[in-house]
This record gives sequence, structure tokens and C-alpha cells, in this order.
Amino acid sequence: MAFLYTLTARGEPKTFDCEAPMTKAKASVLASFSLLLFGALAVGFARRTARAPEQPIAFNHKSHTIDRKIDCSNCHEYYNQQAAAGIPSVRTCYTCHSRVQTNNSEVKKIFAYYEKKQEIPWIRLYQMPDHVLFTHKRHIKVGLTCRECHGNIGESAVAKREVDHTMGRCMKCHEAKGASIDCLTCHR
Repeated sequence: MAFLYTLTARGEPKTFDCEAPMTKAKASVLASFSLLLFGALAVGFARRTARAPEQPIAFNHKSHTIDRKIDCSNCHEYYNQQAAAGIPSVRTCYTCHSRVQTNNSEVKKIFAYYEKKQEIPWIRLYQMPDHVLFTHKRHIKVGLTCRECHGNIGESAVAKREVDHTMGRCMKCHEAKGASIDCLTCHR
């Protein structure tokens, strides 16, 4: 006996035979839908993973910037001098943590890297493409704050990319601040 399912469309009942034979057209639509759904899930997972990659040490920005009131520049020491703000060196982490939270399991990982004279292999959250000429120094000099380009990263317990640096986003900011939008300002 066929399983019947009734839907009401525009107030009229409709009945479908769910055990009707699968036609090539139905199979094609079902396969296409399945591939589309699988693809969307895979892309979503990849984006989520890229936004918050697993770091070698579970770093909590919030505990540093909000709870302990440590300024971003204490760890990202090149933020106003070079193109990249810089990922904290193992020595920077060790300098504070040799006195603070020394029994914490994540802090012990810092000690292990320091003793091996090895930098912590942090996974960068933000990386401009090679064809983009970007410098933190220039942006800090005109008064931009970390939050304007990096969102609320300082308030996050898990290090993750808060903002997507797209050309459109940069152009809107340049236009709003009266900065040049000439292609050669930012591109090689």
C-alpha cells in the first residue's frame, strides 16, 4: 500500500504518492539538491574553521585586554612601525607568564616553546594578499583603532577572525574617511 501525504495549497488538499517510482528527472533533482546541500555545509564548515583555526595554545584575548587591561600594543609590538602588527614572540609571552599563571596548562606550553628556543607556531588570522600594499603604521598614524579593522577581537575568548578584509570594506572606509581610492594607493 502506498504512503499518501496530504498538503494544503491555497486551501485545496493535494495528495502525493511517496512510493511512486523514481523517474530520471526526480533522481536528477534529488541528486542536485543533495550536492548543493553538501557543498553549502562544506563551505560553511571551512569558513568557520578558517575564522577560528585551532591555535597551538588556547589564547584568550578577553582575559588579556578586558580583564587585565593590557593594550594590544604590548603584544603586537610592531603595530605602529611596520606593515604587520606582528604576532607575539615566545619571549613576549614568557616575560609576563614567567610570573603569572605559571601552573596553567596552556602557559606551560609557552614555557616548553621558550625552553626549546622555538617560536610559537601561531596561525595568522589576518593576511593581506601579496598584491595589496598595506601597512598598519599608516592606518594608526591617521587615528584608526584596532577595533575599526579587527572588530571585537579583543573581547573574544577564542582567537578568531572577526572581520573579513574585502576590497569593498576597505573602499567604504577610505571613502568615509576621505582617504584616496586610487588603485595604486593599495595595489601593486
